[in-house]
Amino acid sequence: MDGSLAPATIRTACPHDCPIACVLEVERLSPARSGRVRGSASDDYTAGTCCAKVARYAERVHHPGRLTQPLARIGAKGDARFAPIGWEEALNRIAAAFREAAARHGPEAVWPYHSGGTLGVLSRWGIDRLRHVMGYSRQKSTICVTPAESGWKAGIGAARGSDPRRLAEADLILMWGGNPVATQVNLMSHIQAARRSSSSTPIARPRSRPALPSTTSRCGCGRPSDAMGGRPAAQPRGRVLSRSQAANSASGSSPAARSRTATAASA
Repeated sequence: MDGSLAPATIRTACPHDCPIACVLEVERLSPARSGRVRGSASDDYTAGTCCAKVARYAERVHHPGRLTQPLARIGAKGDARFAPIGWEEALNRIAAAFREAAARHGPEAVWPYHSGGTLGVLSRWGIDRLRHVMGYSRQKSTICVTPAESGWKAGIGAARGSDPRRLAEADLILMWGGNPVATQVNLMSHIQAARRSSSSTPIARPRSRPALPSTTSRCGCGRPSDAMGGRPAAQPRGRVLSRSQAANSASGSSPAARSRTATAASA
């Protein structure tokens, strides 16, 4: 293969450690350069949408200022003065700092923290071999996964929920303490589709945040709510609707329809 290869669209998957696992369409401008990244329209969940971070992937990967080698601080901390060093020297400095911390405070003073990022399974969990052999501090999964999973199980009872692709069938979608506009844009695509089919979409907000576009109502948790499902339903400050109250507020829903109410929670 050479650089004369004509641009093509490659179907692939997002490399980020994200539960959505978007199906992507990536423009290949050459064997070494990618172009625009889009969510695949042929996938029923991605539905032509991907987050802004991934959509601008090529901009970061091919940026002339992208860091490609280790840098060592040469001035006072905060001066932003660095000089390039080799990989061997960088690794030696890190190892020496680990040894010094363990000698002074004990091995648990070293915490090899990691999350997922774009690491594969071996790169992500291989660090545990170092952690175990040296007696360093451990962690349960990651700072990202464990609190979210614990909170979800505490509130729901198990790590399960409604299939977002069926939101269009719901009479009521309750967005509780989340902002999928910023954190799960794919979910917003399905919420939009549900709203076009007249689903009511109230929001319970634990704190003030920018208004979510394309939603119909808000309830309690810090300020009186607006109309709920098209009906005046102002809530006293600090009060949130229970699941049954929210379901009964769905405009025009019969008891049988309310039994099909889906709750969509977003991280």
